[in-house]
Amino acid sequence: MIVLTHDSEPDELTNFLAANDNLQVKDFDSLEFRPVKHIVRQKLYELQGNLCVYCERHFPDIERMQVEHIKPKSGPNKHPDLCFSYENYAASCIQQESKNLQSCGQNKQDKLLPIEPTSQQCNDFYVLNTDGEILPIPTSTRPERHIRKSTTDILGLNKAFLVRKRKVKIENLAKIMKLSPIAAKKFMSDGEFRFILHRMV
Repeated sequence: MIVLTHDSEPDELTNFLAANDNLQVKDFDSLEFRPVKHIVRQKLYELQGNLCVYCERHFPDIERMQVEHIKPKSGPNKHPDLCFSYENYAASCIQQESKNLQSCGQNKQDKLLPIEPTSQQCNDFYVLNTDGEILPIPTSTRPERHIRKSTTDILGLNKAFLVRKRKVKIENLAKIMKLSPIAAKKFMSDGEFRFILHRMV
């Protein structure tokens, strides 16, 4: 996951909230809020380096990203009070190429994440093995392992296509490392999976 530190709330969102009292969850999808949502999505997209906050895939087309509520706005785990909270927003992927390539938002739905990207330690609980799997750190207790695995399961972070993409990234990193450690450091710090790559075993 991207370690997400929100910057200042967009003025357009601040002004919209000041001008509209008693907003409800349904207003998030209203025509009036649409231009503000677009600005929020653009800001998050840039803040996250064009990566999905959860799977860290790169999407050059902003239309394949959505404004994600980290804590859901509706459903059994709803937090309607956070529906218009900038700190509860992230940009996540919405692309669905096939049933097996569901986006993080489709996987998460209205579930609560045991570990959220707003936690500075969100990746410290995991290792990334050379096969591309994200696993709880070996020192995890059984309850900790359950919490950590639940998070990756909810988001589908160990689906086969993601594991394969991470494995290719790791293999390419190993090849570049042999040629130039400086280039390898840049390769690891740029592009997809750059946060979880630092958790390699």
